[in-house]
Amino acid sequence: MVTAEGERESEIPGYYRTVLTLLVNEVPSMGYTALIVQEKDESMQQIEETKETIIQNSLLKLSFAHGKLALENVRTNEKMENFIRFENAADAGDSYDFSPLPGDQPIYIHDAVLVSVKHGSIVQKMKVNYSAVLPKDLKARKVGEHAAVLQVETTFELREGEEFIRIRHEIDNRCKDHRVRVLLSTGVENIKHSYADQAFSLIKRPVVNRYLQNWREEKFAEAPVPIYPLENLVAVTDGQITFAAITKGIKEYEVLPGTNEIALTLFRSVGLLGRDDLLWRPGRASGINNKVVYTPDAQLQKKLSFDYAVTLGNGPLDPAKLFAVTDSYCDHYATYQNQSLNTFEERLDRFELPLPVDSLPAQHSLFEIDNENVFMSVCKQSYELDGVIVRLFNPTDVCQKFTVSTSVFSKQTMTNLYEAEEKSIYGPAAIEPFGYVTIKLT
Repeated sequence: MVTAEGERESEIPGYYRTVLTLLVNEVPSMGYTALIVQEKDESMQQIEETKETIIQNSLLKLSFAHGKLALENVRTNEKMENFIRFENAADAGDSYDFSPLPGDQPIYIHDAVLVSVKHGSIVQKMKVNYSAVLPKDLKARKVGEHAAVLQVETTFELREGEEFIRIRHEIDNRCKDHRVRVLLSTGVENIKHSYADQAFSLIKRPVVNRYLQNWREEKFAEAPVPIYPLENLVAVTDGQITFAAITKGIKEYEVLPGTNEIALTLFRSVGLLGRDDLLWRPGRASGINNKVVYTPDAQLQKKLSFDYAVTLGNGPLDPAKLFAVTDSYCDHYATYQNQSLNTFEERLDRFELPLPVDSLPAQHSLFEIDNENVFMSVCKQSYELDGVIVRLFNPTDVCQKFTVSTSVFSKQTMTNLYEAEEKSIYGPAAIEPFGYVTIKLT
């Protein structure tokens, strides 16, 4: 503060940031509800550290004992011992393809150290650490030199009412030319097929590719290894148990033959865009004009974080249920361009934000759909700015009828992907198996 006696320091009141977890069940579809948080003298219940080695909700339980974790379905008592471990392997490939290093043996990280367990009324968390000493690069792997420490700090979170366990891995990567995967025990034995989502349905894939054994003799350009992509989820089932992993940004998986484990690729650390004569891709170098391009930033020498969830259910695989769980776990993002502005030359007070609405109701709904087997992939303003575009899809193998109910819009029109109007909708509409429709609301 500037005073008559000169400048002096004056303490300002402190401020606090509070994170609240609420059970809210009355938010209308495609809408909002307004809540008031009132400050009181007594504090709310906090999530507190405990000496327990278990976290659980009404559906799932995770327990820690002797360095191992076990996941249990509370309703069926189905239990996966040694639920999670990690695999580290040399990566002699490039940004396009993983390639093993001849003679390299994967390093498995089994045992964890319990860091903390916290219990709250509707949230429980467990944090554990995994660590291993690894070779720092391909040269060190070839001579068997282990000098770099890899630590995986893992947080498990269970929220009341959710059918899945939230998992987060944080890794400070200091190694090069390697791949790190998390191996999840599924409880499903003799897995023959996996199911992963792409676009508006699940794709069924074999665990063992029948062309892999003789791919060189059959003149394949590269080995057809059963490492597959996924959009948001991968699942396995034996008809009695269905295990699924739902990811945020993790896009590659493999069901390990002869085991009950799904391997999710957390990251690959490689420094080349294209490398020639790989073990699984002999000859040419993928990339730009068959040229090797160095990409040192792709070695990912930094702190990395990975989020996904695991759900364990009884009964056969149900695509609609898996898409519903995925929808409840995966966030819906509004994206924008992040810029650094010169606040002296580009004064923010020169820009006006129009606020055409004087008041809003405490609760509002844009529209609702009356069929739980129908899912929404897009809701956006129309290209012509004269309505709202809604894209709905049906991941099941039967035709699904539905009705869009709304008090906001008076007209519903079926459109193509170009948003050209095709026919008006009066009453129920239908989506064919594994299909989609686009509707314009005006």
